[in-house]
Amino acid sequence: MIFTENFFTWNNISNVLRQVSINGVLAAGFTIVILADGFDLSIGSIISICAVVAIGTLNSSRSPLLAVVVSLAIGLAFGIFNGILIRFIKGNNSDSFLITLGTMLIASSCAYTYSGGFNIYCDNTLTAYRNIGKGSVAGVPILVIIMLLVMLIFELILQKTTLGRKIKLSGSNRTAVYMSGINAHGIKLFSFAMTGLCAGIAAIMLTARTGVASPSTGYGYEVDAATAAIIGGNREGGIRGNILKTLTGVLILGLITNIMNIMNVSTVIQTIAKGIILLLTLYTNRLKKI
Repeated sequence: MIFTENFFTWNNISNVLRQVSINGVLAAGFTIVILADGFDLSIGSIISICAVVAIGTLNSSRSPLLAVVVSLAIGLAFGIFNGILIRFIKGNNSDSFLITLGTMLIASSCAYTYSGGFNIYCDNTLTAYRNIGKGSVAGVPILVIIMLLVMLIFELILQKTTLGRKIKLSGSNRTAVYMSGINAHGIKLFSFAMTGLCAGIAAIMLTARTGVASPSTGYGYEVDAATAAIIGGNREGGIRGNILKTLTGVLILGLITNIMNIMNVSTVIQTIAKGIILLLTLYTNRLKKI
C-alpha cells in the first residue's frame, strides 16, 4: 500500500517540504533560464564548490554570515561567468548546454581541489548556521520559508516588471526582440546570474541541513531542478511560463520521490524514474508545439 499510516502525518509532510525546498530554490532559478531560452547543466557542480568553500570558511572564521556571503558570491560569480560566455559567443539554447557543461567541469574540479576530495564537516557548535537547515518559525521550517521567498521574488519579477516581460519575450520570439531593441544577451546574463545565485543559496540550505559538504554534494541537482521546472508546465522560451508552475512541478516531483522512499525503491531506480518523467514531459511539450 503506497499511502501508509505515516504518509499524512505532519512529520512526514514537514520532511517532504524540507526535502523539496532546496530543489524549489534551484528550480526557480532554472525557470528564469529556460524562459530566456537557455539551459544550465552546471548548477550541481556550482553547489558543490559553494558548499565546500562555505563550510571551510565557516570552520576557519566561525562566522556564519561570512560563510553565507562567500557561498552567495561564488554562486553569483559562476552564474555571471556563464552569462558572459553565452553573451560573448551570442549563443542559443544548444550553445548553453555546451558552455555550462564546461563550467560544470571547472566548478567540479575547483571543489575537488579545495576539499582534497574529502568531506568537510561543519563544526556543530556553530548552531546559528545549523539552525538554517533545522530550525523553524511558527512551525514552518526555515528552509521552506527561504524557498517561498525566493519563488515569490522571482514570480514578482516575471509577472510585475518590465524585466520579467523581456525575459519571457527574449526566449519566445527572437524576431520581436530584435525589432524592439531588447538586449537579449543582457537578459541571458541576468538569467544565468540568478541561477548561479540560487545555487549558492541551495548550498547554504543543504550544508546547514546535513552539516557536511563534499565535491559531490550537488551531484544530480541539475536534473531535479530541470525536471521540476519542466514537469510543472514551463518550457524553453515559454511566454506563459511562471514560478507557480515550477512550484507545482517541485511538489509533484517531491511527492513521487517521497512515495518511492516509503516503498524502499533503490536510488538507482529512482534516478531512472526521474529520467523517464523528464523525457516524457519534454516529448509532451514538443507535441504541444506542433
